Amino acid sequence: MHQYFDEYVENAANILKLSKEECYAQIKAHYDGYRFHVNNETLLHNPWSVLNFLSAPENGFKNFWYETGGAYPTLISKYIKSIQNTPLETLKKVRISQDDLDLFYDYFDTPTVSLLYQTGYLSLRPEYVEDLAITRYFLCPPNLEVKSSLSKLYLKKVRQTPITEDDEDTASALVSDFNNQSYENLIKHFNVILNSFGYDNKVAFTDERNCRDFIDLAMTVAGINSRKEVISSIGSADLVVEMPGKRYVFEFKLARTKGSENLLLDEALEQSCDKRYGEILPIKELIRIGVVISAKDKAVSLWKIV
Repeated sequence: MHQYFDEYVENAANILKLSKEECYAQIKAHYDGYRFHVNNETLLHNPWSVLNFLSAPENGFKNFWYETGGAYPTLISKYIKSIQNTPLETLKKVRISQDDLDLFYDYFDTPTVSLLYQTGYLSLRPEYVEDLAITRYFLCPPNLEVKSSLSKLYLKKVRQTPITEDDEDTASALVSDFNNQSYENLIKHFNVILNSFGYDNKVAFTDERNCRDFIDLAMTVAGINSRKEVISSIGSADLVVEMPGKRYVFEFKLARTKGSENLLLDEALEQSCDKRYGEILPIKELIRIGVVISAKDKAVSLWKIV
């Protein structure tokens, strides 16, 4: 990338009004991350996506993943349908054993999840556990582009409806809200998401994590770099969103009664600040937002920025 495409990346950075370093970071987040063998230390970019982006950077960091296959991924969508009663986390991070890895290279006896691995939907991630002095292996989407594609397939099979124009409009709006720091609009779009998912879902407003997961899933579809349960030294943030030069930390609370809303908002903000959520590398401008969701109204009732 640096040797052969630096000039093109600089051009893209100028067009998108980013620093060159930030443009490289965004390319990496969207299109890098492939690892096809446990011993590989260098991760690979998707050349098709990188070339498409650099040829027309004015269109932004688009999702070129489906164009790579040239057709609707029927096999993968059937697999997703078969696990629709399990959490989406099954797709986002799957722990595997060394025996599983050995099977992944036997093309005559292939576990279903290895199809996701072999086709690039999931990529290997080793994690060293110091206390046990062992390395654990996981499969997870390599980048935002693939994560978004998987989420769209999952939504289609779980909700049994395609991604609609309204969904696409909400996705575009979320990106615009963050770019323009339009917080009023952002909360309005959170309500659109909660209404969309909560309509026929009996457990949607029984736990704040469900509400957070719906919002996180919508951000993933939009190609926004959001992460749940991001660990700091003394706790874990509900949802962290990484944008160029800025980091947003959301702490969600579910209010089951009207009288508890103000108390919960104070609790969310106090928790976020006291536990230093978002104070991680790389250092960015930090924006913490407390969000209280009303179980009765099925919408955001209070929110505040620190």
